Amino acid sequence: MVDKDILQHICTAIETPDPDETVKAVEKAVDFGVAPLEIVGALTDGITTLGDKFERMECFLPELILGADAMDVSMKLLKPKIEELNLETGPAGTVVISNIQGDIHDIGRDIVVTMLRVAGYQVEDMGHDVKPNLMIDKALECDADIIAVSTLLTTSLPFAREVLRLLDARGLSGKFKVVMGGGAVTPEYCEEIGAGYGDNAAAAVKLVKELIDGGDSK
Repeated sequence: MVDKDILQHICTAIETPDPDETVKAVEKAVDFGVAPLEIVGALTDGITTLGDKFERMECFLPELILGADAMDVSMKLLKPKIEELNLETGPAGTVVISNIQGDIHDIGRDIVVTMLRVAGYQVEDMGHDVKPNLMIDKALECDADIIAVSTLLTTSLPFAREVLRLLDARGLSGKFKVVMGGGAVTPEYCEEIGAGYGDNAAAAVKLVKELIDGGDSK
């Protein structure tokens, strides 16, 4: 019950948003030994609710920025705990991820990166506005299992498709599984180009697990 109350406090604090209270709640959860994945889940629920409110014009951009700041600081606090988990178990697989060329957003990808690391994956986070060929180069360099493409902008969708085209042109089709997500990406688009689809951070982690454990990318 204590864990549940702490997690609800985290969710409410970031949804409010109250960065100071969010960080205090996260620190308290860590002190009480709450699992990092559960803390990330509470943060994700809160920031998702805040994002939904923004879309409905129930809050404004400054509040969304406050929530994003709270998320960023909280993730940095959790990073050592996540790294400890990965050192104990070894990586479950390697994922190269970025927001594709033309997209400079970070928050959605940051959540996915953290949840993948909590789940035990080695994640090479290339940041935002990354050219397709550079993602492929990085995947080759670190012998990745998955290339994960994120974009919130429809104008960047052609660059997302370009990842698949370049893999084929370079004779690398089948070497890496390709997954996509973000506000501009739809299941139909992924089906059309031959990529896996995750509509949120939790779905992305589940998809990565399924693909690395075996199966098709679609």
